[in-house]
Amino acid sequence: MSRTDTSKLNELRAKTDLDLVHLIRNRLVRGLALAREAAGDESRARAERAHREAHAWLPLVAVADRRALEPMLAELDHKLNRRALRVQSACS
Repeated sequence: MSRTDTSKLNELRAKTDLDLVHLIRNRLVRGLALAREAAGDESRARAERAHREAHAWLPLVAVADRRALEPMLAELDHKLNRRALRVQSACS
């Protein structure tokens, strides 16, 4: 493989990595917005899906990017768990 091909592959990889970071961040932002809503089961299910997807994709990004996204994932996890506890308390 020539240097030009290697350079092009490296550029493509960097762009793909950046796109994945943006995708994860967007999923987390949307999940947090859905988790804040007082809406019903559909919003919660969509927020949980965003959490699962971000959690699954996070190991695929560079450590520095992962560290920047982990607090958002933790916040979403916290909001989903807190909301679940409120629902359980209301049903008791």
